[in-house]
Amino acid sequence: LETQGYIHYEISNWAKPGEECQHNLVYWRHLPYLGAGVAAHSYLDGHRLANTPDVSKYLGDLSSGKLPIDQDEEIGPELEVAETVIMGLRLTEVINYHDIWRTFGIDSLYRYRREIRELLEVGLLESDGSYLRLTRKGRLLGNEVFWRFLPE
Repeated sequence: LETQGYIHYEISNWAKPGEECQHNLVYWRHLPYLGAGVAAHSYLDGHRLANTPDVSKYLGDLSSGKLPIDQDEEIGPELEVAETVIMGLRLTEVINYHDIWRTFGIDSLYRYRREIRELLEVGLLESDGSYLRLTRKGRLLGNEVFWRFLPE
């Protein structure tokens, strides 16, 4: 794909420059999104929401002025930071430590120091002290990296 002008912009996606899937980039950049329709999902104000998959219930809820939400998972601060790091690592862009500090007020280099050190040592991550990203090997073994950032 590289020889044909495609870039490996996300762990499981390639595209020509400028043709990356904007829809998926919203997820990987951990930005808010609103899903509309039966079984649609949203991420808003620290909540991951899922509309009911039942068409009759969906229509009934809307008719009675209710939101057709079937699931509402509150994402606490620790999980939000972890998901931001995990989703960001899916991209070939770097995760900038300063951006995590600016967004969450935490030093991710310090918070995840043990995990980062171990993953750097085995060649799954690379960093220059200002950014973090998966190595080529890390992209193949992403799940081995991701679970280490999840809260216990």
